[in-house]
Amino acid sequence: MTMAKNEANQEIESNQEGLKYDYKVNMNILIPRMTRTLIKSFYEEDPDKRNKLFGKAMKKITKNLVPIRPNRSFPRREPSRKNKYPSNKKRSV
Repeated sequence: MTMAKNEANQEIESNQEGLKYDYKVNMNILIPRMTRTLIKSFYEEDPDKRNKLFGKAMKKITKNLVPIRPNRSFPRREPSRKNKYPSNKKRSV
């Protein structure tokens, strides 16, 4: 997964001229796409078809980008501790 991420990010860096933000690969798209591609490639015997599978997956991954916005960090909300074990969520009351 990280090799595919690094390869896609390197390809993206070469095409970022004139854009407002820097972009990176959307990991929510990359992980399921690569797992499906890996599973299909295990069943494929022809190396040329495997390369085509990876090429198609990389094209779709590099199309789904996420901008890197500077100074974007928000604190996480703490969950309420008043009723840690609510009775309506218990299996038997």
